[in-house]
Amino acid sequence: MKKSAIFIFVLASALGAFAYWGMCTKAGNAKYDEMAGIIPEFASLVSGLLYLVFLILLIRIYMLKRKG
Repeated sequence: MKKSAIFIFVLASALGAFAYWGMCTKAGNAKYDEMAGIIPEFASLVSGLLYLVFLILLIRIYMLKRKG
């Protein structure tokens, strides 16, 4: 379960970095203009959801270790 949590964290971070690049830099805005701009926005949404899943997994791992 730890490996899954780490993988989800890395994936969420990569998607978050891509979303930031696509929405907040001049190069990203030039590459993803108008309707193509939906791609970085969707990546930011998925990144946020994956961070939420990561936090839930961390809590679950903590609770299982605490239980014994």
